[in-house]
Amino acid sequence: MPILRAVKPQKKFNDKRRLESSPQQGRLKHLMRTLLHDFSYSIRSLKKTPAFTFVAIATLALGISATVIVFSIVDAVALQPLPYGNANRVVVLRWQDRNLQPQAEVSAPVFFMLKENALSFDSIAAVYAEDVGVNLVAARGARYVTALQVSESFFETIGTQPAIGRSFRAEEDRPGASGTVVLSYRLWQSIFDHDRNVLGQNIKINGDAFTIIGVMPEEFHSYPDADIWLPLQLNPANADPGSDYLVFASVKRGTLLSHAERELQALSQTHPLSYLPGAASKSAKLTLEGLQDFRTANIRHSLTILFGAVVLVLLIACTNLAVLLMVRGLGRTQEIAVRVALGSSKWRLAQIFLVESALLALTGGILGLVLAKDLLPLVFSISPVDISPGTTIEMNQQSIFFGLGVSALTACVLGLVPALRVAAGNFDDLLRQAHKGTTASLRQTRSTQLFVIAETSLTVVLLGVAVLLLQSFFRLQAVSPGFDPKQTWVSQASLAGARYMTTEATSNLFNKVAEHMRSIPGVESVAAIHGLPLETGLNFPVYPTDSPGKIDHAVQYRVITPDYFKTLRIRMLIGRSFTAEDDGHEQPMAIINESLARKWWPHESAIGHFVHAGEELGPELTDRTREIVGVVADVHEAGLAQNPPPVLFVPDQQVPDRITSFINKLFLASVIVRTQKGSNVSEQIRRAFESADPELPVASLRPMTQVLSKSLARPAFYAWLSSIFGIFAMLLTGIGLYGLLSYQVGLSVPEIGIRMALGANRGQIVGLIVKQCARLAFAGLLLGVIVSLFVSRLLTSMFYNLQHVFLTLLVGEAALLGLIAVLAGFLPATRASAIEPMAALRNQ
Repeated sequence: MPILRAVKPQKKFNDKRRLESSPQQGRLKHLMRTLLHDFSYSIRSLKKTPAFTFVAIATLALGISATVIVFSIVDAVALQPLPYGNANRVVVLRWQDRNLQPQAEVSAPVFFMLKENALSFDSIAAVYAEDVGVNLVAARGARYVTALQVSESFFETIGTQPAIGRSFRAEEDRPGASGTVVLSYRLWQSIFDHDRNVLGQNIKINGDAFTIIGVMPEEFHSYPDADIWLPLQLNPANADPGSDYLVFASVKRGTLLSHAERELQALSQTHPLSYLPGAASKSAKLTLEGLQDFRTANIRHSLTILFGAVVLVLLIACTNLAVLLMVRGLGRTQEIAVRVALGSSKWRLAQIFLVESALLALTGGILGLVLAKDLLPLVFSISPVDISPGTTIEMNQQSIFFGLGVSALTACVLGLVPALRVAAGNFDDLLRQAHKGTTASLRQTRSTQLFVIAETSLTVVLLGVAVLLLQSFFRLQAVSPGFDPKQTWVSQASLAGARYMTTEATSNLFNKVAEHMRSIPGVESVAAIHGLPLETGLNFPVYPTDSPGKIDHAVQYRVITPDYFKTLRIRMLIGRSFTAEDDGHEQPMAIINESLARKWWPHESAIGHFVHAGEELGPELTDRTREIVGVVADVHEAGLAQNPPPVLFVPDQQVPDRITSFINKLFLASVIVRTQKGSNVSEQIRRAFESADPELPVASLRPMTQVLSKSLARPAFYAWLSSIFGIFAMLLTGIGLYGLLSYQVGLSVPEIGIRMALGANRGQIVGLIVKQCARLAFAGLLLGVIVSLFVSRLLTSMFYNLQHVFLTLLVGEAALLGLIAVLAGFLPATRASAIEPMAALRNQ
């Protein structure tokens, strides 16, 4: 009995709790049973219409996969935080003249001024922006690696320290200090096989001994990226003249960026910003920009356009499916009427459509993620290398969540369209229509037609942008670079270091390589240059001696060997080319390009005039006065989309040693070989360099055509990717129109039967249906052309020389889309014309 008394109150409590919670549990169980029932019903319903199900899932899968691929690129390049401890506080300091775009590089005096006076920053670091790489000699031989010279506070500023060892100390960053080096993880892995005893070992860099003091983490990539980091060892006395330094700063915690920028502008007023061209220093001011924004500035606009294009593709896909779902809903009027007669509410009917749409979107989303994962490596392999330096583009957690989120949003949108139609409908009218065996007339499908018009107009916009980008790329590809890249090979090497500080040593190397290559059968000519066309070269301020006021601060200064113009087949317009006799003992001479001759001597010959270069940069970089002996045709030195800049060519044996040393430090030396039959001479070129200098590794070796292709890599990537999106959108529009008209034909069988019974022939039936399709397509095309004209004004910076062909291209692609629309309407129209009138009326 005591036991019974002890248990009895607990039993009452349990019964009471069960009674209190049972209504809630009952509603939940009822909801779960309803959802499971709707889910199984949706599967059975979709199985009955396999064509619709396949088109719906495939359309969603392709649209979502394209969206996820582009999002993965955008996320990796622009959205992912930089892998630095101070990523949110690192800024790049820049200067801006009132008439110029912000410039990233500043001079050494400006860096020291900021370091002494700026109070808004925890630390400030400088990076030599023009470093191209070094020759590294270790136990496994010589190799060329990218290097970055940084001040001792660089790693502290960005907030990342070596994983092994330490970073630079202040005494190691002083001129004359013993050489130290920090390795990247990938270089440590490839050369030293993860040997943790690497610290303290010596390696040779450009012939000098350096001690390894640290190894950076595996995920670390600096900006600019590098294989090794060297101390800058900068002071005002040994600094290179000109604006050659990127300056990074870490903003103090709690300090607003606006406050830091106001301080920079105040310092601009009290301290001169030397070195700046001409009078710019009087009006220049310092600004700042976040490192993430700075590193993506060149591609941010293109990525925005690309992401906008893929969003349009997804919208078109959703619109297409919305049309199919709405028309499919019209065909299910009798089923809905039966459910209404059995007591189903509007919410219950809407729930059926929502579950079916969610099933389609979920299946399409999962397939889209799988497809995106497989296609992403392919897309990344055809993307330009510089779209994301130091960044790995892959499917990550953010990409998966984004894809699932897009799928969920798509399910809601697609489910709401027919659900809202049901909710807004009149059940009495629905029952009457079901009783008559008919469905909504054409007037009752206006919303469906609006969706088709919207889909067509979006396709016109997307296809128009794709066609313009593709045409822009083709026109850019057709631009003559000013030289002949066919049957030529180019090898590059870094001549930085003590061995090639003189003009004589540099010229001797070129001569040895050239002599070796000329002895090979099939080699036509060999030449060398500092600053390859379409790649970075040295800019010098240059002026004609008879008119110093005509000074140009951005003349390309190119050091070449005598056969340069012959090897690249650059036309000599007037005068003569250099010869082997134009050595250091002769009168200094120069050859200029057509643009510079036209700028300074538009109405007379430039031959016999004299020019002076580099004087504004100080005595170390002041060149000798040179006599112009020739004028050559323009070459697109800065890129095919850029106008040819003014260029001054000088013979390699007449360059002062101090300028030769400066150029060898900044730029790779390029040896160009022209062959008679385009044969592969890459191995012979490597052996030529090895015989001339066994410790000089070749930095790159490729056909000259690859140099040209690399300059077109980015516009080609955007053009072809947007074209794929445009073609996909065009196919979706055709499918949407075909699906709409096919369903309408099926629903209009009684009407068609009556028309044919009253005397209408097959041609009239075909014409009636095609006319409906053409009317919808024309409305969408007209709206799309108008929107495209507006959008094109926002995208002019992405197009090359399309001012006179834009409207023609737009009308052409609209006509093509219109033809596809008419074809999409013709197919169901011919099927409708084959209907037997009596059979249609008998079935009705």
